[in-house]
Amino acid sequence: MKNNRESLYVRYLRFFYGIEGPLDEYREEAINKLAGKLFLVIWNYFTLSTTAVWIALLVTYFTSKAAQLIVLWWFGANALAIMTIGTYISLKIHKLKIDRIDVSNQMEYHAALKKMKRAVLIQGIFLLLATRISQIIYEFLSYGNDKSIVELILSPVNNLIFLGVTALVTIGNYITKRRKIDREYHE
Repeated sequence: MKNNRESLYVRYLRFFYGIEGPLDEYREEAINKLAGKLFLVIWNYFTLSTTAVWIALLVTYFTSKAAQLIVLWWFGANALAIMTIGTYISLKIHKLKIDRIDVSNQMEYHAALKKMKRAVLIQGIFLLLATRISQIIYEFLSYGNDKSIVELILSPVNNLIFLGVTALVTIGNYITKRRKIDREYHE
């Protein structure tokens, strides 16, 4: 008997665009149109920003302080561009209503809710690990030999701050995703 599992590419598309249900023709067409437009925006932005950074680096003769500042601003601008594009994708997907989960009875609702809770918890754990590890690496490189990695990892203040922020983001993510469940039954 043939396995009817989705390909890794389809699962990635559903994850990236926040689609919980099946990837039907309407959803796939909407994603393709959105992806085509965004590709052009991203291509042009990164081509222009990379060219501008190289010109700025050549003008400053790669002096260490000026080069560091240029690259830092470039990373910041790219992060802002990625967040803006991510927000646009999220709003467009919500407007097209292709992120909805349709349930027709109480059992389906609770199953969808359970699956969503698990996914949000895993995303929250990955967010905590990624942000905390990035911050530890940044602090270690910034402070040099002033602090050991163990001190940075065990820092109670930083751990509590990152845990609190991650908890708030995860709760917000849960509330947002919970609203995507369309109940077609009456309780």
